[in-house]
Amino acid sequence: MYLLVRMEDALERVPAELFELFGEAQFRFSFTLTQTRRMPRIDPGVLESRLREIGYYLQLPPGEESSP
Repeated sequence: MYLLVRMEDALERVPAELFELFGEAQFRFSFTLTQTRRMPRIDPGVLESRLREIGYYLQLPPGEESSP
């Protein structure tokens, strides 16, 4: 599972309750999000909108739902 956040927000906008369920976050990679970037299981425009609106996106393994 991946917790995607904007670099400028870091983990500041992620609810404490999510960390209780998710556990300790470990940095894995960074990338530049563009409208033409291919993303697995989410449209880059939708991802950008969710990061801007709620501050994070929780990508779960296939078959499970992700954050609002």
